Amino acid sequence: MLSKSIKTLTYLMPLLLMVAFVFVFSYEMILFEKIPIFRDLSPYFYPLRFSLAQSFKAGDFPLWEPRMAMGFPLLASFQSGVFYPPNLVYLLFPFFLAVKLTFLFHYLIASIGTYLLLRHWKFERFLALTGAVLFTFSGCIISLANLLNHFQAAVWLPWLVLYGEKQLVFARWWQIIPLALVATVQFLAGSPEIYAMTMILVALNGLRTRSESGASYRRVFLSFLLVNIVVAGLSMVQILPTLELLIESVRRGASLAAASQQSLHPVRLVNILFLDKEVNISSYETFKFFFYESPPLLMTLYMGSLFPLGFWVWWLTENKRRRSLVLAVIFISLMLALGYHTPLYGWLYRNLPLMNLTRYPEKFFFLTFSVLLYATLKGLSRLFQAERLSFFKALAGPAILGTILIVIYFVFRIHRQGLLQLVAFAKGMPVSDPLAWDISSAVLVHLERQIILSLSLLGLLAISLKGIARQSFVQVVIMAIAFVDLVSAHQPYQFLMKLEMMEKRPELLGSMDNLSLQRVFFTSPDSPLYPTSSHFARARSPIEYTTFAFETLRPNTGIAWGVSYMQEMEAIGRKSFDLFLQVAKTLPAERIYRMLGILNVKYLVSLHELTPGPLTLVRYFPEYPAWLYRINPSVPRAYIVPYATYERDPAKTIERMASDGFYPLKEVVVNEPVSLPTRRDFRAKAKIVVYKNRTVHLQVSSNSPGILILADSFYPGWRAYVDGKERKILRANFFFRGVPLPAGEHLVEFHYQPRSFTIGLIITLTTLCGVGILCFVFRALGKKQSTSTA
Repeated sequence: MLSKSIKTLTYLMPLLLMVAFVFVFSYEMILFEKIPIFRDLSPYFYPLRFSLAQSFKAGDFPLWEPRMAMGFPLLASFQSGVFYPPNLVYLLFPFFLAVKLTFLFHYLIASIGTYLLLRHWKFERFLALTGAVLFTFSGCIISLANLLNHFQAAVWLPWLVLYGEKQLVFARWWQIIPLALVATVQFLAGSPEIYAMTMILVALNGLRTRSESGASYRRVFLSFLLVNIVVAGLSMVQILPTLELLIESVRRGASLAAASQQSLHPVRLVNILFLDKEVNISSYETFKFFFYESPPLLMTLYMGSLFPLGFWVWWLTENKRRRSLVLAVIFISLMLALGYHTPLYGWLYRNLPLMNLTRYPEKFFFLTFSVLLYATLKGLSRLFQAERLSFFKALAGPAILGTILIVIYFVFRIHRQGLLQLVAFAKGMPVSDPLAWDISSAVLVHLERQIILSLSLLGLLAISLKGIARQSFVQVVIMAIAFVDLVSAHQPYQFLMKLEMMEKRPELLGSMDNLSLQRVFFTSPDSPLYPTSSHFARARSPIEYTTFAFETLRPNTGIAWGVSYMQEMEAIGRKSFDLFLQVAKTLPAERIYRMLGILNVKYLVSLHELTPGPLTLVRYFPEYPAWLYRINPSVPRAYIVPYATYERDPAKTIERMASDGFYPLKEVVVNEPVSLPTRRDFRAKAKIVVYKNRTVHLQVSSNSPGILILADSFYPGWRAYVDGKERKILRANFFFRGVPLPAGEHLVEFHYQPRSFTIGLIITLTTLCGVGILCFVFRALGKKQSTSTA
C-alpha cells in the first residue's frame, strides 16, 4: 500500500511542481485583482471575449455583434475563438475571473504538454520539468500572451508533436484521432499561422522519428494529410464564415510593405542570449530599449542562460546530417522572421499563394524558437551522459561565452565612453543625452546578471561532472536557476493592471443618452479616422494609458457599457470601412462630420479640440484631455425615405452622402434601380420593437411606398421579411440594409442566417460522425486483434 502511495506521489509531484511554477509566475494575477493589459488585449481581444461571454450566457449563438463596426460577423472573425473549447470558461465564470483562468490554463497546458513530450523522449524527470520551464516562460511564449489567439494556439505545440510521434512509433492508425482532435483545438484557437508552423514541426518530427519507428515515407505523408483533412472537416463551421469575411475584406491584397511590417530586426537576435531592454511600468514609453527604438511585435526573445549550454552540447554530439537539417530549418525560419531585412520574404510574398494573407513576419520566430529549444533540450539531456562527452568539451563553449561577456563587461566598465558612444549610435542620440547614460548603466547591470548566471551554471556542472556533488542536487539547482532566470526576466511582461480601473463606469457615459441605438466615433491627432494608436497627453504610464483608453471609450472598450461603434478595428478589415477611410481622408472636416451623422454616429470623442462644423460641444474633460461632441443631425437606427438614387460605384456613393445636397432622411443611394412614386406629403414611422444580435423586429408605417433603412452593416447572411414574406435586401448608402416597402403598416423582421455557417455546420457534424465511426471501427479491430493474439 505504501509503495503504491509513493508511486502515485512520484507521478503527481511533477504536476504539483508545474502548478507551483505557474502560481509563482502569476501570483499577482491569482492573489490580487489584476489581469494582463497590453497592446491588443484591452481594445480588441477583451471586447471580443466579452461579446462571446454575453452571447453564451444569454443562450444566444455568437454569430453577430451589433455594437462593433456598425455590426460585425463575430463568428467569422477567426480570432474570436467561438468554437475554441477552452473559451467555454466565459460561460461558466464571471468575465474577469474567466480571463485569469484563460491565462493560467494555457500556461499549464504549455508546461504539462512539454513535460509529457520530454518524458516520452526518455528525458529524466528533472530535465523534463526544466524543459517545461524553458518552453512555458520563454520570451517567445510570454510575448505572445498579449496576442491572445497566437498564445492560445502556441501552447498546444508539444501536445501535437507528442501525439504525432506516438501514432508513428506505435504504428496504430487509431492514434491519428487524438492527434486530429488536438490539432483541431489548436486551429480553432484562432491563429492559422501558428497552426501552419506547428504542422511543419510535426511533419519534421515525423521524418526525424521515421527511422526509429520503422514508418515509411508514405505513412508519414498519409498521416499528415489525413490529420489535416480531418481538421479541415471539423473546423469547416469556422472556416466557411471566415472565408466569407475574407471575400468582403481588403486583406486579400495586402501590399508587401503592409505585409512585412514588424519584421524582426537583426540586432534583436542578441536578445536570445541577453536582456536588451527594461520594462518600465512607471513610464509612458513602457520599454527602455538599449540598442534600437521601434517597439517589436515579440516583446522579448530571451531563452534563458541554459540555452547556450544546451545548444553547445547538442552541436558537439549531434550527427552531421541531422545537425545540418536542424540548422537549415533555423536559417530558413529566421530569414522569414527577418522579413524585409532579407530578400526571401519578398520573393515568397510574390510567388507563394496565400502569403499575402499573413502579416508581421516576426511571428515566424516561433518556428525558430521551437527548433532552438529542441536542440537545447537534446543537448542538456546528453550533458549528464558522461560517456557521451568529455568534461572539457562540455564546458568549453559556455566558458568561452562567459569569458567574452566578462571581457565586454570590463572593457565597457573601464572605457564607459565607448559604451556611451555605442548606445548613442544605436539609438540615434547625442552622447551627452542623460538617457544614453541610463541605458549604458542598464547594459552593465544586465551583463553582470548574465555573467553571474553563466558562472553559476559552469560551477555546478564542473562539480557535477567531476563527481564532487551528487548529481540529483545539481539537477535540482539547475532547474531552479532556469526558473528564477526566466521568471525574473519575464514577470514584468505580463503588464498587470487592477480590475477596478476597468470596472469603473466611464464618466463620459453620464453625458450621453440613447446609446443603444446611436453610435460613437473616436478620434485623436495620431490617427484621426482609424485609432490604432492614440496619445493621451497626461498619461504617465501604460496603466494610465489603458485607464484613459477605457474612460474615453476608445474602440471597442465601451462595449461592456452598451456603447456601439462605427469604426472597425478588426484585423480583417472589410472593404466598406476601408473605402470610407480612403474617401474621408480627402474630405474637409465639416463634410466628415456630416457623413458620420448619416452613419448613425451621434457622439464624437476627440483627444484634441475639433474645428467648427455640425458639432455641439457636450463637455470637456481636462484630465485626459478629451472633448465630447454631439453631431447634429444624426440619423436614427431605423427610418423610411421616399426617394432612392441608383449608384453602382461605392466611392461615388460615399461622396454623394458627404455632399451638402444630400438629405439622408429623404433619400437613399442604393445599388439597384428602384422606382418609387413621388409624394410631397410623405409621412412614415419606423419603431424598433426587438433588437438582438441576430434578430431585429420593426413596426413600420407610411402613407406611400418607401425604403426602410436599418443603419446596420450590409453583409451576406442577413434576410428580411415583410409581414412574413421574404424580401430582398438592398445595399443602402453603401453601408446599410434597405428594404422596399409598400404603403401601410407592416411588421419587418431581419434575421441573420448565413449559409456559410449552415453549410459549414453540416460538414463539421458529418466529419464528427465520421470520426466517431472510425473510433468504433478501430476499437473493434483492436479487440479482434487482441483476441486473435491471445
